[in-house]
Amino acid sequence: MIKIAVYGKGGIGKSTTVSNLSAALSNMGYKVMQIGCDPKADSTVSLHGKEKIKTVLDLVREKKNDFSLEDMVTKGYGGVICVEGRLRGLDVQDEALSRRWKNWQKRGLMKLISRMWSFMMFLVM
Repeated sequence: MIKIAVYGKGGIGKSTTVSNLSAALSNMGYKVMQIGCDPKADSTVSLHGKEKIKTVLDLVREKKNDFSLEDMVTKGYGGVICVEGRLRGLDVQDEALSRRWKNWQKRGLMKLISRMWSFMMFLVM
């Protein structure tokens, strides 16, 4: 799996660029997951067409540890898997989310995810 992270200040076209790249890669037959880490949680809107989707942080706060991978994802254009983290950067500040991430790593979920998708796109503000 190839991981691509795009960083930059607001208003420079990160969401548009990453979403277009995700769509293009899916059109080429690749399996793509796009993870938005922007506090606005809107980086995947152009892929799935919905106003907003539940963020991982929202799920952790609402359901604690009682949610699945399917609860976190929305399928977008060309089968692109869309996830909104609503985090500032990749440095996870929320303790519950951090524990959840470590638990997934212990259970091998991250290895499973890496086999499921060819590209993982991160959009970071």
